[in-house]
Amino acid sequence: LPLSSRGRRPFNVRPRFILALAASLAIGVLVCRPVVLDCLQADYCTDVGEVRSVQLADGSLATLNSASALTADFRGATRRVRLVRGEAYFEVRRDPDRPFQVEGNYSVTRVVGTRFSVREEAESDTVTVVSGLVEVGQGERKSPLLKANERISVTAAHIGEIEPVAGNAVAWTRGKLVFEIRG
Repeated sequence: LPLSSRGRRPFNVRPRFILALAASLAIGVLVCRPVVLDCLQADYCTDVGEVRSVQLADGSLATLNSASALTADFRGATRRVRLVRGEAYFEVRRDPDRPFQVEGNYSVTRVVGTRFSVREEAESDTVTVVSGLVEVGQGERKSPLLKANERISVTAAHIGEIEPVAGNAVAWTRGKLVFEIRG
């Protein structure tokens, strides 16, 4: 007798088992790689270790740092960008009639034309200005205008003090790593 006829049940994979396995794998990927989930809701995103520049619909340039994601909506009177995750550097095309606004978890940054970065961290957003002037707010509260080589951090509770920064604050946009030693 052939082996299959010796009382063994034929191998039958049930569709529910396959669906459960596929769902488990998908959940595992999303838990282990949260960047994937953020990329699903973003217009632009980068993977871990990737830096990418994209030209936005208004001609502005956004450079996304590693593991970053953002959405852009330029349909209204304000050009709106939402930093979903990570860090992005912006070179904003000047348009006095349509302010450019970047929303982080804790901050809203408004400009007309300038170069700056927004870094989203677990409990704060940090805005660093490379050139031009930037207004950073949180609800009704606003910081004084930030100018070149200044940064400010914003948490859920408050807007921090303006701090000076070195000219290499966005060196990552040029593929450079800069280490800061604090005493």
